[in-house]
Amino acid sequence: TEVEGLVLGTTLFCIGDGLVIPRMSELGRQFPGNPMPRLVFMVAPLEASYALTLFGMLQGVAEPARDSTVNMKLIVGMNLLRIFATGVIGAVIGSVAGWLIARRGAAKFQGKTLFTGAIVEAYLMILAVA
Repeated sequence: TEVEGLVLGTTLFCIGDGLVIPRMSELGRQFPGNPMPRLVFMVAPLEASYALTLFGMLQGVAEPARDSTVNMKLIVGMNLLRIFATGVIGAVIGSVAGWLIARRGAAKFQGKTLFTGAIVEAYLMILAVA
């Protein structure tokens, strides 16, 4: 069906990590002052995120597409609700993590401070949340 074709397409168009990024790294070494490799490095992760989001939405629609008793409006609506809920939950978790990371120096356990306040601690905490 058309939806199954779109699902296949979302698995093929996200090529930034395998093809584009190594080539831009090579061009960055050849032309050190050129801003194009840096711009591509900023946009390539967005391409992957877009592809994964689109794949998740289309996969949910593709499986029941052959069943004529399925209400497609309900499935699309639930997919949109899932994306909205994911954004809200991500914003809440990110806000709480930012609040905790900013106040990590005040954390104590049995009278001893848990963190030294080094920048690497904040970096590792951000990686743990991600």
